[in-house]
Amino acid sequence: MRSDVLIVPHHGSRTSSSAVLLEAVDPRIAVFQAGYRNRFGHPAPDVVARYLDRGISTRSTPDCGAWSWPSDGPAGGICERDRARRYWHESPAYHR
Repeated sequence: MRSDVLIVPHHGSRTSSSAVLLEAVDPRIAVFQAGYRNRFGHPAPDVVARYLDRGISTRSTPDCGAWSWPSDGPAGGICERDRARRYWHESPAYHR
């Protein structure tokens, strides 16, 4: 079941992503698909910490937008917000 990229189960809820799953898949990057400011608080902070504690890099759709990677490996992955930045994505300091 090894994979470089893992789409995190159930948006990163507290009951997802057991240690057994993470050991079996052993991903380099985990992608959390969740709605911005969703009412369930996904991804759960303790679940994100579980990934980070294992040295797994994380991406989340609320922060990144869509994340895509080339077929030769996830190291070249890019967030859509970085690839096609809009003026409203800039920090407030930029607009002074």
